[in-house]
Amino acid sequence: MSGMVSLSGASSLIKSIQRGQLFVGLGLSSATATLSPAVDVANARIRLLGYSLSAGDTNNTLAARLTLTSSTVVTLSTNTNTNTAYPYCSWEVVEYMPGVIKSIQRDTVAGNGTKAITTVNVQKTELDYLGCTGSDGNTNVTSLGRVALTSSILVTGNGAGGANDTLGFQVVEFF
Repeated sequence: MSGMVSLSGASSLIKSIQRGQLFVGLGLSSATATLSPAVDVANARIRLLGYSLSAGDTNNTLAARLTLTSSTVVTLSTNTNTNTAYPYCSWEVVEYMPGVIKSIQRDTVAGNGTKAITTVNVQKTELDYLGCTGSDGNTNVTSLGRVALTSSILVTGNGAGGANDTLGFQVVEFF
């Protein structure tokens, strides 16, 4: 039971939830939102709730990737070489009480690659996809990416743009 939260007297395993929307302005590479109050990143999980585009050349900017940059900042990144529309993203940050989450690992993986992670118990671990950005000229398909927890030490990325894609992920291991 070491490290686990006791439910006796606790009203919830969740300390706080913050939600928001971000958009990246024309010609920019990213946008940020401020979390208030700050969260403990070791106990906070960011979730991408989807993204869409404003009017504009939607064939060029279908890719967006979300990051919990710090205890007070959420960042939305997009492709810069062809950004002619405004990507919008909905997100939420769930901060759990200490002792609920054993570990969180956030990183990126290439669209046709693998990323080593610290060993997790796959039976108690969830993998979150945080979006995709790319550097190829055909960015309208770069948003077609996926990640998989292929073993207790490996995340595998698969993106339509291959090595040009950068797929965001987080591995959340619970007690």
